[in-house]
Amino acid sequence: MLDSLITFLWSSLTPYGTFRAYWDVRDTLEDNNIFINLLFLDAVRPHLERYPRLKPLADSVLKATLKYRPPGDMWRYWVNIEIPPDFDDISLAGIVLPSYGLKFDTATVIDTMRRYTDTSRSCVVLFKDDISMLKRRCDCAVNVNVLRFTRDTFLCKFIRQCVRSPFSYTYLQPKGFMLYFLSKAYREGITCGIDVKGEIKRFVSEDLEGMDLILGFAAATNVGIKGKRIEEMMEQIRSQLLPDGGLPSYVYFRTTNDKGRYLFFGRTLPTVLFLDGILKYYEKRP
Repeated sequence: MLDSLITFLWSSLTPYGTFRAYWDVRDTLEDNNIFINLLFLDAVRPHLERYPRLKPLADSVLKATLKYRPPGDMWRYWVNIEIPPDFDDISLAGIVLPSYGLKFDTATVIDTMRRYTDTSRSCVVLFKDDISMLKRRCDCAVNVNVLRFTRDTFLCKFIRQCVRSPFSYTYLQPKGFMLYFLSKAYREGITCGIDVKGEIKRFVSEDLEGMDLILGFAAATNVGIKGKRIEEMMEQIRSQLLPDGGLPSYVYFRTTNDKGRYLFFGRTLPTVLFLDGILKYYEKRP
């Protein structure tokens, strides 16, 4: 199964070197974004020695990602469409690049984040733009990644509130994505006093499907949860794999612009998340 997932991801690279995904159900334009690249690189880095087939793909994705590196590490979601830098991608890049031995403009980025912090809510806003500050756009999943990057416990108050009431401007599964990123934070030794394992156990005990099923499985394996329920989830997801080795298309983001509301959907993001879960599932097995 692991080989088929890797083969599918190789086949899903665009000419940009980003993973192919699609957005806007009307136009199905290629979604040439850095986000999935960073998620993939984050997921596979601890496993490159154990699974040699991962390394050439990771090398290719990393090289392509660096080709679009912006000044001051002010990363933005798309490589070919002008939008404001967003603190989700900026934070993920700040986590991923140093883990591959690359320098990151940490001081400049943290200074910028301080200027885009809503101190009354203890959170960093979504985008590096005036509208985000004016409208106090703080996103639960985004702030978990900001916490992972900065390790600034100032954000913990907001994140603890998010556990009780998850909210996102862009993620269509705010609880699932937030718990997935919290599972990463847990592995990195950051919990904000949250019972991360307990929250994930409660989440996966629900009747999950679609992206939430995949996110729950990956989050559970990230924190080392085992047992019959996790095996059932893995088999349920495995049964949905298509002949080319990838998962079906799921909707996972939303955004709006002057033309209306757009939904983001595709096959590569759920496949990357499932790959992450599979790698962690087999992490300590012979």
